[in-house]
Amino acid sequence: MPRCGRIKEEHAIYHIMMRSISEALLFKENEDKEKFLFYIKKYMIQFNFKLYGYCLMPNHIHLIVDTNGADLSKIMHGINQSYAQYFNRKYGRHGHLFQDRFKSKIVKNEKYLMVLSLYIHKNPMAIEEYKYSLEKYEYSSLGIYLGIAPNKYEIIEKDFILGFFGHNNKEAIANYKKVLYENEILDNCSDNCDEVILNYNQVSCDIQRKISYRNKSLQDIWKILLQNFNVDENCINIKYNKKGTKIKAMFVLLARNFCNSSYREISNFTHNISEAQLSKLCSLGTQLVMDSEEYNKLFNNLCLSLT
Repeated sequence: MPRCGRIKEEHAIYHIMMRSISEALLFKENEDKEKFLFYIKKYMIQFNFKLYGYCLMPNHIHLIVDTNGADLSKIMHGINQSYAQYFNRKYGRHGHLFQDRFKSKIVKNEKYLMVLSLYIHKNPMAIEEYKYSLEKYEYSSLGIYLGIAPNKYEIIEKDFILGFFGHNNKEAIANYKKVLYENEILDNCSDNCDEVILNYNQVSCDIQRKISYRNKSLQDIWKILLQNFNVDENCINIKYNKKGTKIKAMFVLLARNFCNSSYREISNFTHNISEAQLSKLCSLGTQLVMDSEEYNKLFNNLCLSLT
């Protein structure tokens, strides 16, 4: 029987759930969880999506992903494939790690988003030592929400959801924690988050959700990039030119971000760069942004100018 097509909307927020195959754990060590968060950061740079919450459990994962105009399947394929390859390499195994496709459910409204966030952050209750101290579980975003843990890899945007719990940060954190521990119905809501009635009335959130529209042309990206690097186009076409290679890497990265372009489309635009080379350039651009303060600043400034 063919699988049902995934329900997707261009600017939707999703509850993503992934589970390991029955005989395997997704994470054997904390290092594995760190690596999964690293891959989230990597593909966040490539696809410019947002993450409102996560919880990494031994055999399953919950994420709240705002696609921000990107393709959900491309995002999750990149993260899952990279992590599975890392895991299989490390532990000398072969074959699938994740059970079937990842599950995705569109978050229909603000109340659903609030309940989903609370439900995900309650998952570590299954671990005895965290039953009454959920915020101490290191591989959930709850500690970030409550201001007691660093925003590792800078992947979590917490203010949008917290905005429904209070008009200032202190009030929002206090209300969030109170609702989390006092609403037992959250323990088993899972796919029925939209049906849960909280013992709490949300406030009017002052924070607006910003959406990126992927309506730039490849020519727009190329022109802006050349202006920022202050170079002539002919300079870039010289082979074995390190600066030219880095500029091309940033171009591919930005094209993936703001044009939703496939490697084939970018290859047609560049004429002489193969799809395989473009994939390597995109990885180089991502690495430059992650490792270099100069390129991280440049990338952020270019993103602002293109938004």
